[in-house]
Amino acid sequence: MNAGKSGPVQEKDNVLKPAAFVPSKILYLFWAALLLGFLLFPFLTNAGDTGILRCRFHELTGLSCPTCGMSRSLNAFVHFHFADAFRLHLLGPVIYTLAVILFIEITVKITTGISMIDNVIKKHKSLVIKKIFIILGTIWILYWLVRMGVELIR
Repeated sequence: MNAGKSGPVQEKDNVLKPAAFVPSKILYLFWAALLLGFLLFPFLTNAGDTGILRCRFHELTGLSCPTCGMSRSLNAFVHFHFADAFRLHLLGPVIYTLAVILFIEITVKITTGISMIDNVIKKHKSLVIKKIFIILGTIWILYWLVRMGVELIR
């Protein structure tokens, strides 16, 4: 009935349904702002002094925590020192790249209402995203355990 127009949509039972749910846009804006802060952080910090807080795990055990070196890795990555970025934390460049892709996705979704991810993975989107998080989390834990093992051997 309202084909091609934005606005209320006529439902089967003659009840008007809003075309867009406003709180979801607010949530997208929140995530976009949060991601933007994450993406800008490495540009706003000094390469040698990116530690915001002291690592309590490292202070207590003398071993690296799962995120040790992440800030320095992100800083090296955005300044095109790729070898250093991967040396400081294997997943730093991967996580930064995923954050850039997610920021672009959210920005496009806010401005156009079109989801690029939905277009790429039409079926089973939530399953694919869950698998990505499980794989990334597993790699992160294995990387941390190997890293701790190497530190214990030294």
